[in-house]
Amino acid sequence: MSSGRLGLLDPQSSDARISVADADPDLLRGLGDIAAGHAREAAVAEVFSAEPGPWEPSLEAVRALYGLFIVDGLLSRGVVIEGRRAAELLGPGDVLRPRASEAMDDSVSFTIEWEILQPTTFAVLDREFAEAIAPWPEIAGALMGRMVGRAHALAFHLAVSHLKLVETRLVAVLWYYADRWGRVTPEGRVLPVRLTHALLARVVGARRPSVSTALGRLQERGLLERLDNGHWLLLGEPPSELHELGELTLPLAAEPNGTEHPD
Repeated sequence: MSSGRLGLLDPQSSDARISVADADPDLLRGLGDIAAGHAREAAVAEVFSAEPGPWEPSLEAVRALYGLFIVDGLLSRGVVIEGRRAAELLGPGDVLRPRASEAMDDSVSFTIEWEILQPTTFAVLDREFAEAIAPWPEIAGALMGRMVGRAHALAFHLAVSHLKLVETRLVAVLWYYADRWGRVTPEGRVLPVRLTHALLARVVGARRPSVSTALGRLQERGLLERLDNGHWLLLGEPPSELHELGELTLPLAAEPNGTEHPD
């Protein structure tokens, strides 16, 4: 995970500021060298951090015109309906607007649960930031692309939850996360995230006991390994076709879609 220039700053300080473009140079894609240099100096935003545990969006989220930009770290956004939980994971480069759900006129009641999974630093993309980057609409376009990308990721997770085998669902999401946040090592692809069985169950739409069983089978088949520090090691290459996983999987791994064991 990229930490940008945070090593030079104290995110706990109320006046800590960084260049968002330094933290994520992809925001400058499409700009020439000279324009990118000016934009990098202008794209400065206040940052704050949050420690692991339940998180309640603060006043920074209210005044963030574009939203909160995740500079580093990992968190989950959970949706609870009638005691059933689903979750999405958000990491570096994602943009969120925590207060957006409060403006919805809901016919069906639900609640939102935020949890910080790793120490997370946010940049506040407020009106001052928006005015500063106005000469370079490419940055605003890139931020919009991140928001659209998050919607696409949710559609991917919805499709994954409809797959029959829990093993297949887990392999799909773990490789997806490894592509985003993992690193390549001689042993395989390391996903440096502590994902509990309960959280994975919420992500893939399965029961926690079924996820525990499926993870055990995947480890027995040599497809992944849980490291001592809680991170995941994905072994070999991602399957070219997900149905290949099912050819060696026992029918007991199948689970009716839409079920989940309350944690």
